[in-house]
Amino acid sequence: MSYKLRITAKENFRKAEILFQQGRYEEAVSYLRQSAWDSKVQYQCYALLAYCHYKGLGTPVNHYAAHMWYRHLIARKEGIETAKSMLGSEFDKISSLRVDIPTGNRYEFYDYKIGRIVLRGETGRERVQFYNDRVEVELSKSYLHYDSYQAIEMIYGLYDWHEENRRYPVLIDQSYHEDYDHYSLRIERGKGNKFTHRVEGDCYTIIVPRDIRFDQLVTREAIIIESNKLMRKAALKYLPQRLKELSERTGLKYSDCQIKKMSDCAACYYYQTKQIVITPEIITYSSRKIDAILIHELCHSLIKGHGQDFYDLILKHGGEEILRINKTFPEYNLS
Repeated sequence: MSYKLRITAKENFRKAEILFQQGRYEEAVSYLRQSAWDSKVQYQCYALLAYCHYKGLGTPVNHYAAHMWYRHLIARKEGIETAKSMLGSEFDKISSLRVDIPTGNRYEFYDYKIGRIVLRGETGRERVQFYNDRVEVELSKSYLHYDSYQAIEMIYGLYDWHEENRRYPVLIDQSYHEDYDHYSLRIERGKGNKFTHRVEGDCYTIIVPRDIRFDQLVTREAIIIESNKLMRKAALKYLPQRLKELSERTGLKYSDCQIKKMSDCAACYYYQTKQIVITPEIITYSSRKIDAILIHELCHSLIKGHGQDFYDLILKHGGEEILRINKTFPEYNLS
């Protein structure tokens, strides 16, 4: 299944119209926010979002938010014409709203497909940060309520390029599991309202809150975060011990082993300190591939670089299969 989660604004708006007619307002508002950035349908989206905030359809009643969508709507003549044709007399009611400008730089809203979103303005930077129960979007400038669609774009934009998300399906629920030689992962719905976990041997189970919705991005990201924590636990349990066993068997020495996430390589030997650093993701590799990586790093205790003498040493201590696995690694994968 593709990791990409977006479709075109025009398709989103068509879905929103259908959902709106069916009275499924929460879902409709979610699709409207995703479509509002596109000039082809933006005025229709502005009009419906103003109406939804005014009436409390799919989102809590918020007259200030309705007023701000209205202000954005009337910036151009075609926006006024679109709104009048869509909303009729309701347009006049929204236009006559008298609202107080809220203080503070924090705005919270709920999106059907994403979950709870907290929007922060005037932070001096733009960033998306996921937590177990929400996603926070920071904007460098002062925000307005119609910046909610900018927040939506930033969130989906993060998922479009974020490499780590490609490991996982779009929907991660109780049917999802991972099984490796030294690590397996399960997901279970619990009875409480917090994320917890259970460890039974090499099986790690993420226990999610009882009322959680698996189809929301906040849930998906929370599960990925918990999965990474448990992967690290499994790596800490197995990899240092296995490295010690291989060191004793081969006589190749090192000073220390650290488990640390690295974006550019799977493992690294530091010649000055004789320390070996391993990324936790290799716990998902087969036993032989893990051994190949660890023996590779141990051989660096005697030989720098990756010349023929280095591979002869791997052959001596690991055998032909370990040597063959080593030669399949990209040059940048091990150092």
